[in-house]
Amino acid sequence: MPFKKFIPLLLLGLVLSSCTSVATLNLIVRNDPGAMRSAQDVSFGDNKRQKLDIYVPKTGAENAPVIIFVYGGSWANGDKKHYAFVGNNLAAMGYVAVLPNYRLVPEVVYPDFINDVASALKWTEDNIANYGGDPKTIFMAGHSAGAYNVMMLALDEQYTSKAGADRSAIKGVIGLSGPYDFYPFDFEVAKNAFGVSEQPGNDPEATQPINHVDPSDPPLLLISGLADSTVFPSNTRALTKLGKKAGMNITTIYYDDLGHPDTLMALGSPFKHKAPILEEMKKFIEANRITGNQDRLATID
Repeated sequence: MPFKKFIPLLLLGLVLSSCTSVATLNLIVRNDPGAMRSAQDVSFGDNKRQKLDIYVPKTGAENAPVIIFVYGGSWANGDKKHYAFVGNNLAAMGYVAVLPNYRLVPEVVYPDFINDVASALKWTEDNIANYGGDPKTIFMAGHSAGAYNVMMLALDEQYTSKAGADRSAIKGVIGLSGPYDFYPFDFEVAKNAFGVSEQPGNDPEATQPINHVDPSDPPLLLISGLADSTVFPSNTRALTKLGKKAGMNITTIYYDDLGHPDTLMALGSPFKHKAPILEEMKKFIEANRITGNQDRLATID
C-alpha cells in the first residue's frame, strides 16, 4: 500500500479506537477555507461549561440561517473545541454555526444537559444578529447524545419555555445517529445520565423523544447508518414511524455502510465521500428556512 494512502487509514484507526478520537479527528479533517471562527468561549450561563463558539462564512453573513450543532459523547464527554471542523464546514455553506458546550455527567444528570442547550438557544436568539445570523431562522443539529439533546429541546416545549426562548424560531431539527427510544435503561451510560428519572414521582418515559411527537413540532431530518452498533438504527425508525403517524414533517435517510462515527466524520474532508450528509443538511435547511412547519400546520384539521 502506498505510504500516502496508509497514513489516512492509520489516522482513521486512531479515530475509531482512541479515547481521544474526536480530538484526533479534528486534527485530521481539513477546514474549508470559506469559513472562519468569529467568536470563542462566549458565555451563555454562569458555569464554566456554558460557553459557545461561533463560525461564519469568511465573506461575512447577513441575516443568514443559523445552525446550533450539539456534539455527543454519552452525555459524559466532549468539548466544542474538538468539533471545530463541524462549525467550519457548516459556515462554509453560507450559514452561521453555533457550537455550545454543556454540563456533563456526573456533574449533572437529566435534564440539565438539555436545559443548557436551551440556554444556548436563548442566547443565540438574543445575540446572533450581531454575527450576521437570523435569530428567527434557527436549525438545531446534533450527533449521538447531542442529537438527543436537540430533539428533546425541540419536541418538548417545557425546555424552551423554561429558558425563555422562542420555540417558533426553530425551523428544523437534524439528528445524526441519535438515541430517541432507549427506555428501559439497559446500558450503563443511560443509567448514569437518566437513572434519576426512575426515582419515585418521576416519569422515565418522559425522557424519550418518541413520547413527545406532535404535528406542531418543527420538521425533522433524521440520518442513521445501518451499520451503527452503538446507537441502533431502530431509534431512528421508531421516531420516524411515530412522528409520521402523528402528522409530523420528517425526512429520514439511511446509509447502508455507515457506522456510528461515520455520520459525524462525513461532515468534513477527507471523509465527505462517505456520504453526502452536508448536502442533505443544506437541502433540508433551504426547504424549511422560510416557513418551517407553518405550511404543514395549515393543512392539519
